Amino acid sequence: MVENKVLLGQRDIALSTTNKFATGCTLCFGGAKSIIFVTGLCKENCYYCPVNRELLHRDVIKVNEKFVNSIEEVPSEIARSNSKGASVTGGDPLAAPRKTIEVINLLKSVFGSGFHIHLYTTGRDLTMELLKSLDRAGLDEIRFHPLSRDYLRKIEITAKHSSIDFGVEIPSIPGTENWILEIASFLQRIGGKFLNLNELEVSPGNYYQLISRGFKVNPGTITVKGSLETAINSMKKAIELGIDIPIHFCPAVYKDKFQTRLRFIQTIKNNSEIYEETTMDGTLKTIIIEIHENHICKEKINKLIGYYVFQKFNKLYIHPSDYDLVKIGMKECIKNARLIETHPNLHRTVINETDVLENR
Repeated sequence: MVENKVLLGQRDIALSTTNKFATGCTLCFGGAKSIIFVTGLCKENCYYCPVNRELLHRDVIKVNEKFVNSIEEVPSEIARSNSKGASVTGGDPLAAPRKTIEVINLLKSVFGSGFHIHLYTTGRDLTMELLKSLDRAGLDEIRFHPLSRDYLRKIEITAKHSSIDFGVEIPSIPGTENWILEIASFLQRIGGKFLNLNELEVSPGNYYQLISRGFKVNPGTITVKGSLETAINSMKKAIELGIDIPIHFCPAVYKDKFQTRLRFIQTIKNNSEIYEETTMDGTLKTIIIEIHENHICKEKINKLIGYYVFQKFNKLYIHPSDYDLVKIGMKECIKNARLIETHPNLHRTVINETDVLENR
């Protein structure tokens, strides 16, 4: 029987045929993995590719939510996130092999051999020489995305000629149960570690491609109708056929509700300010105030700076729990007060903003 591993809601269920997960998945579940978009280059043209068009086919690097200018900047952002591992993705990382190997070598050098790295690729550009280079660099896990039977040969080469763990991760596309079962059987035969099925997502980059092919969107979601059902049916059939390789289904909502939120919470541990309040959603809240420019008000606020009020970039920052205390005796001085909720990224991306002056 397919087991429910994580219950997210009525239809947002992460399912698995076993209780065994790829190491990369286990780290993601706890928010302990950073995402390295190492390049947008890719030689494929998958109609369902969800990658943002600002990234696809561009040779850029992005670590979590931050664009970086060079490979040397990657470790500092990972350290800021308290990550114990990283996923190397794109595009297709193997479309930029030299850069990808540089990143892997650098991460292993900075964080040690125990820092887990998994990589996503179609396998199209994988050669024996490149496979050996990835193995020497210390890559822990490859997640293949085979587009046809021809691509399975590259997975077989990996099984025979490297020590890297490997499996397949593909979208659960309605109507592809037979292909999913073929891959599952193939992986079991050659010693694959896992088969991950991702719920098919709708994004600005693939919306028209999906709609033009007759796919429907689940109301109120970013997911394609039938993707969840396809995964469940495939998993049930695999069990009936005696295929015991671990098959895991990950819903689109899981990434934001759990993986990203938990990674943000890990980031906050070493990267929040004294004036920032941590939320259970992995966000930060602070109150930013502006005071009237007169001598009396400046004197009053100067007495509080360093205790309850913190000055930064010519603005005054207050922990939300201290706001009531600060405004006592300063009603006439506060010109503007806003409660700001941000992500804990370096630039504190604002996600909510509320005027709290009227609540004085």
